[in-house]
Amino acid sequence: MLPGPPAELTAMWETCAEPVLRTMIDARVIFSRNIMFYGIGESAVEDALRPLIENAVNPSAATYCGDDGVRIRVTASAGTAAEASALADSLAEKLIASPVGRYIWAQDAESPEAELISRLRERGMTIATAESCTGGLIGKRITDVPGSSDVYLGGVIAYANSVKTAALNVSPDTLREVGAVSERTALEMARGARALTGADIAVSTTGIAGPGGGTPNKPVGTVWIGISSARGDRAVLMPPSPHPRGRDRVRKSASTRALMEAIAELQPDGE
Repeated sequence: MLPGPPAELTAMWETCAEPVLRTMIDARVIFSRNIMFYGIGESAVEDALRPLIENAVNPSAATYCGDDGVRIRVTASAGTAAEASALADSLAEKLIASPVGRYIWAQDAESPEAELISRLRERGMTIATAESCTGGLIGKRITDVPGSSDVYLGGVIAYANSVKTAALNVSPDTLREVGAVSERTALEMARGARALTGADIAVSTTGIAGPGGGTPNKPVGTVWIGISSARGDRAVLMPPSPHPRGRDRVRKSASTRALMEAIAELQPDGE
């Protein structure tokens, strides 16, 4: 019954609807906490946590799936904010201690890029990017967050092989022997970005976003992500999805995975 445009909806909600609705409900406080999972599907989370979810009343638990992974929203109501928060935290702790707790990357995170920036800022660390198939999307997502200049030094969009070698010091032998979409190239791109900028961490992407360019050995959707830090260098393969995905979806998924790998690089050893 309210208008759709946000500017109209927000004003009407705050001045008219919310004050009326508040007179019609009790004084109990509702508090929600979001537990964020990545690297595991929604059905697998639900199967592992079904007893907890189905038996939860106050607090309750509901699963949601999005581009940034699976989210469980834990919601509690109580007489005070402190009581509601404590109830929600009690269930959140059970989720963290569950067999799928290792897939949790954050609580109440706005986005992977915002969480990454927050953690880097807390540690006084910096990050740089080297992107091929994502075309600067990782850098855009990072710089969309206010205050990102505190931690983001910059990036190189090395689409052509000539730029990979000239700007990021990727070896011509690597490109000739294993190609641009490879573990070695991703590693050398990340190392090159870190050396070029002096960042504490650098992430890279090189892959085939499609719709063309795929081969039987490297089908569309194949993406290698490189990470370089004081801990060392590593690369992870994001294999193509068994279901056809458009170019934008491949690039968005690759940028999300790169941000998640950067977050993982900031975890203490053993976590």
